[in-house]
Amino acid sequence: MNAAAQEYLAARVLTASPKSLHLLVVDGALRHMTRAGEFLAAGDRQAAHAALNDARAFVGELLAGLKSDEPDDLTSNVASLFTFVYRRLVEAEIHGSAERVRDAAKVLRVHRETWLELLTQMADCPPAQVMPTGVALSAAAPARRVPAEYDEYQPRSWCG
Repeated sequence: MNAAAQEYLAARVLTASPKSLHLLVVDGALRHMTRAGEFLAAGDRQAAHAALNDARAFVGELLAGLKSDEPDDLTSNVASLFTFVYRRLVEAEIHGSAERVRDAAKVLRVHRETWLELLTQMADCPPAQVMPTGVALSAAAPARRVPAEYDEYQPRSWCG
């Protein structure tokens, strides 16, 4: 990546909302999975190893970003999903399997589509329906469309 592209990416990461950062991390994982699958299909295990390491690092960030101090069903389900993806990437490297990389990428793509749909629905909501975390709902207030866990996603910094 050239200097201008790195500078652009750094600016994008530093100015992105937590919801957008999550999407950037998912996209990064998918990008490296695609490369790893191509390398494995071509028989280049050394290049695949580097791409799989990068993909696992991104998936590890997704796992680390989950709010775990108050686990609930949604958090547990999402953690299980990311753990499956991570495990599949490890298996892909052990067995040299591009198909296992595709399995992991397929699951993460579904998560990405779901995340985009969630962001779209949030954008369509009137401000009264999406309230900041910590605001109590009164009987007259509309129900939240988005679980509070997504409001507090705090990814660790992977760029320095």
